[in-house]
Amino acid sequence: CFRIGNVLDPVDYQKFPGWLKDPGLRKRIAWSYIDGRDLATACRLGIEKDGLGFEVMNVAADDVSSDLPTAELLKRFYPGVPVKKQLGQFETLLSNEKLKKLLGWQQQYRWREQAPQ
Repeated sequence: CFRIGNVLDPVDYQKFPGWLKDPGLRKRIAWSYIDGRDLATACRLGIEKDGLGFEVMNVAADDVSSDLPTAELLKRFYPGVPVKKQLGQFETLLSNEKLKKLLGWQQQYRWREQAPQ
């Protein structure tokens, strides 16, 4: 069972300049995203994995879709929500660790490399 973040096609990276100007636009999805090509890889790995049984995994990029650090996003938009672990500078709020551990998935397409500069 895949819980899929906001799926982006290559053309969607053109929207990042506007999204970066107003980080509140992506608050509803906790700044999650997944490139459709990385999602396709996750699907392929899931199909090819023998003996997996029923597992629930988030399919999300490693990083948030914002140029603001994750801690700043949380402080600004979710000030009362407790943070239960140390987060990396731009770490996603939708953990993909199970996807990596069980399927060996690795992100290939990052918005910082795909979006216009």
